[in-house]
Amino acid sequence: MNFERSFGLQWRLALICLAAGSAGALIALIVFYLAGSYLGLGLFQALGLGFGAGLLVAVLGAVVGAFTARVFKLRLWEAGRMARRIAGGDYRARLDVGPDDEVGWLEEQLNIMAGQLERAVGSLKELAEQNRLLGEKAGRGAALEERMRLARDLHDTVNQQLFVLAMRSAAVKKKAGAG
Repeated sequence: MNFERSFGLQWRLALICLAAGSAGALIALIVFYLAGSYLGLGLFQALGLGFGAGLLVAVLGAVVGAFTARVFKLRLWEAGRMARRIAGGDYRARLDVGPDDEVGWLEEQLNIMAGQLERAVGSLKELAEQNRLLGEKAGRGAALEERMRLARDLHDTVNQQLFVLAMRSAAVKKKAGAG
């Protein structure tokens, strides 16, 4: 959706007001003319009837404007509910993109944002899993290193004791041969 080429909300509402005002004025003139020419009403009666007709059209225009504003309000509320769902962690939330206007542009941008957040959270979850696996490997590696260190220490201790025994044995043989 091209935001710059959309028929803006303010222009829709302005068009509704202009149409309602123009229709009201036109109907007021027609009623004023008919009331004066064909019904034979006096000036004030014709003006009153024309004013009433114009007021009726203005009220109808206000109703149409209120309905149009309600449609926009409901779409904005839906966008707000989607934002709340995303804030709550539901990154799969999406909006149905409406007409080519500012709210439709907002809906489209929110959908794009939700998609990017969903991908980013998925990547973070994958990285967290990889970190967990690396941590487990590192833990196993550390345990293996500790076992190897203990084996070296044990080997060194056994070698020292064998050396001591060999020295004592040699000393005993020397004493036995001398004595």
